[in-house]
Amino acid sequence: TEIQEFLKNYNSQAQIFQPRLAEALWTYYTNITDYNQKNSTDEQLLTAKFKQEAYRNATRFNLTVITPETRRCIIKIMDVGTAAQTNETKLSNVSKC
Repeated sequence: TEIQEFLKNYNSQAQIFQPRLAEALWTYYTNITDYNQKNSTDEQLLTAKFKQEAYRNATRFNLTVITPETRRCIIKIMDVGTAAQTNETKLSNVSKC
């Protein structure tokens, strides 16, 4: 189904974004330099854009006609946290905290 294809694509993309973000954050937290801060912020912005797009795509689905397990996955994807901030400058400022 369309929703299963969406979840499959989301998972494969998340497996790329999340480790890159974690590594950039770890590098910055363990070696605080301007370069590492910029790299960390850039990765946070890329991940936020990925989450925003996933949110937009996830909202297309009718949650009342899917299984509880699938519903939980979609709701988790829709919880984007600070990535909900669409103003890149503000998001960048939040990322620097």
